[in-house]
Amino acid sequence: MDINAYIDSGILEQYVIGSLSSTQSAQVEQMMAQYPEVAAEVKSIEQTLQAYAQSQGVKPKLTEDQLIDHLKKNLPSVSPPSSKFPWTWLLSSALLFFIAFSVYRFSKLNNALNQSKIELQLQKSKCDEIDNQNKELQSIINRITNPQNKLIKLAGTKLSPTSYASVLIDSTSRKLYFDFAGLPTPPKGKQYQLWAIQDGKPLDMGVIQNNVVGSIHQTEKSIVDRASAFAVTLEDEGGKSSPTLDQMYVVGGL
Repeated sequence: MDINAYIDSGILEQYVIGSLSSTQSAQVEQMMAQYPEVAAEVKSIEQTLQAYAQSQGVKPKLTEDQLIDHLKKNLPSVSPPSSKFPWTWLLSSALLFFIAFSVYRFSKLNNALNQSKIELQLQKSKCDEIDNQNKELQSIINRITNPQNKLIKLAGTKLSPTSYASVLIDSTSRKLYFDFAGLPTPPKGKQYQLWAIQDGKPLDMGVIQNNVVGSIHQTEKSIVDRASAFAVTLEDEGGKSSPTLDQMYVVGGL
């Protein structure tokens, strides 16, 4: 049996509002016991009708009889069934079912629409992130290929021979652009710190944020006059006032 087709047939809505015969109701209950998705759909319908009833001013936790009674009270007044007009009550029941079915379907469509909006926003965020990455890559390429800029490589030391970093010197804007893509992830509680060697002494250029380590992101710094070299050491989180020389990971001279 196609369970989805059975769910979409409308018989479950009729079961919830009590418009099925005892035989048909028994068949629905048998399907609920056999297929968990059918039982879940019935529960969803009941919750939707409960929410509809509450929005009309009915107290929560309605019984099935209270829910049906409330829906009937909100219908146009009709006369009880009679032999002269046998279609009147049938029309009322059909209208009752149509209201319940419409409320339920509207709720499902509204939920699907909200889910689609969420997925669309997620996709838009991903596209914006990729766009920003592409712009940053293009900026890096433009700086590297500019013949007026100078690229200095910082090679790994004996402590970490496979590590590497680089600095791009832009004399026109007097900016330094550091790339720490070749540094390993620092241990917990540790952070890399950047140093310039100026007039033979180490000059603190600040700690390196962990999110740029191992990435293509370039860190911008102001140019350091009379700098002869740059180095990176591994320090306690927050950095130190002087470098731990036996924890130097990369160094490079101008």
